[in-house]
Amino acid sequence: MINFSRVKFSSTSSKIVIVSRRAVTTDAVAARTRAWTEQLVVGKNLCPFAAAPLKDGTLRIHVSTALSDKEVVADVASEIAKLFPPPSSTTPSTATSSSTTTLVVFPYHAKLVESHPHQIKLSYEILANIQRNKSAHSDSLQIVNFHPRGQHSLYAPPDEISLETDDPYNFVTRSPFPTIHLLRTVDLIDASKFMSGDTEKIPLRNMERLRKDGRNKLLEEWSAI
Repeated sequence: MINFSRVKFSSTSSKIVIVSRRAVTTDAVAARTRAWTEQLVVGKNLCPFAAAPLKDGTLRIHVSTALSDKEVVADVASEIAKLFPPPSSTTPSTATSSSTTTLVVFPYHAKLVESHPHQIKLSYEILANIQRNKSAHSDSLQIVNFHPRGQHSLYAPPDEISLETDDPYNFVTRSPFPTIHLLRTVDLIDASKFMSGDTEKIPLRNMERLRKDGRNKLLEEWSAI
């Protein structure tokens, strides 16, 4: 099923500049998103699952030109379909897309750029559509949200420690633009088989690593992307 316990967002910072509508090209957005993935997500080993698709070229970055909620939902649905192409009469039923994971980036939807709670709302709408349509993808897909604004503790379970807005750990869920990450569950399961250490401890390791770096260093690295 789609795991919304993993829906995470970043902390607000006055030093993080939210892109103005149509201020940058889709190519520039894709380049910055890739740089964020390479330098921060993989470079700091925040997500051990991300390195392989980045290296083997199966990470897809789709920059959406959506300007409305309806277009956002439709764009994500289209990208989900590409991750799960229907088997043809000449291919095995296990046929898969050349892309194993997708970052759907939304730099131009004004409300989405300004409001991470609105991104949550749309994520649940996407989930509801999948369940309403009784899609087979409901058991095969993971969705993770990233956003330039936000605070981890606002979306963490009640029993998790509350974080201050300036806590460096909030960088674990920060992205240059509103981004919905689509992952196939089977790929996560396969990847975890080859990982050393306890994957359940990844959040704790990330917290320790980012707090050791400190907010000022992280802001400096972020501004260089």
